[in-house]
Amino acid sequence: MAIVILISVIFGSFLIVRVGAVMLEMTGLDPQQSRFQSLSAFTGTGFTTTEAEMVVRHPTRRRIVSALMILGYAGIVTVFASMVRGFTGRSIEGTAVNALIVVLAILLLIRLAQSSRLGEALRRRIHARLQKSEAFSTYAFDQILEQTKGYGIMRVAIHPDSNLVGKTLRQLGTTKSAVLVLSIERGEQITAVPRADDRIESGDALLCFGKLDQVREALGLERPSVEAPA
Repeated sequence: MAIVILISVIFGSFLIVRVGAVMLEMTGLDPQQSRFQSLSAFTGTGFTTTEAEMVVRHPTRRRIVSALMILGYAGIVTVFASMVRGFTGRSIEGTAVNALIVVLAILLLIRLAQSSRLGEALRRRIHARLQKSEAFSTYAFDQILEQTKGYGIMRVAIHPDSNLVGKTLRQLGTTKSAVLVLSIERGEQITAVPRADDRIESGDALLCFGKLDQVREALGLERPSVEAPA
């Protein structure tokens, strides 16, 4: 029974980290960075000063990371307790069988984690479920800077199912409005002062300047469903 609990906790931990990564991604973090942050929070390792600041200054990310840390600590305690119960007081043969079962379960989990097709299918399923929650929306944006008279800088993350995917900046109308797109982030690549014909792709992040309400209007953003940083 202890081995069953141990394997269940291992697979549950994998799922929790995946859900946490998607939740962080929906707050505007880069997908790769979201996966790393989720794993770091769950295991309590890997944080740098810059990454910690990105989480601390964003209320929604703080809550997600705090929940991951708590679940991570609980998971570690459960794993150790299950290992003690599963491997002590047994014969050598019984211990070997239990160890083999755990190793095979871990190898299967690693194989599943390395499957890009399964990973993307799982990410989309989690994303669809989370999107029904009022805490998340198709867009995630950080109000980075707010100046007087409503002007400011906003970073807008574009999710795969956003209606902005495939459109050019000209089609969005930002070139005719008072909204200036300062850059387009695409993975490790940053296009500074993009042209009107530059096309938006899934996973992009737009850095925009202008009146914040006009930025939301120009990009068709809904009312903010994630809290802006203080």
